Amino acid sequence: MGDAARSSGLPGRDWPGISWSVEHGHRRADAGVALRLRKQKAGIETEEATKNAFVMPFISTVLGYDVFNPAEVIPEFTADVGLKKGEKIDYVISR
Repeated sequence: MGDAARSSGLPGRDWPGISWSVEHGHRRADAGVALRLRKQKAGIETEEATKNAFVMPFISTVLGYDVFNPAEVIPEFTADVGLKKGEKIDYVISR
């Protein structure tokens, strides 16, 4: 994790696989999502709650996509992955 992310208080090792792009002008959005994660993570018990509380706000606020526009973000997308056919993917960003 870079110095900018460390100094902004953004999560690092607690959220592997999430890259916080503070160097691209998203510092405030990232910090807001990070704060939400810290405040709400204890009360999140299901996959659906995780998607609603964390994933959708991340896609919307940090990445800048309209999660309610099916031309931009498609939930429960069915895809063929390798030898597996008809795999469900939680979200596809199509734009």
